[in-house]
Amino acid sequence: MQIWNNFMTPLIYLTRGNLYTLTRGLSTLVGFYDVEHGIPMAGALLSALPVIIYS
Repeated sequence: MQIWNNFMTPLIYLTRGNLYTLTRGLSTLVGFYDVEHGIPMAGALLSALPVIIYS
């Protein structure tokens, strides 16, 4: 869980989208001026499913 919630380290070191962690990938779903809440919430649900299923 601690590695999945890491945001700053991937922001600094990773430059390609296919290497992003879950939180960094979810942050790319939010627009700069406009926030559509459905898409990030669906992404958060999909990223939480493995934790919910296997715990």
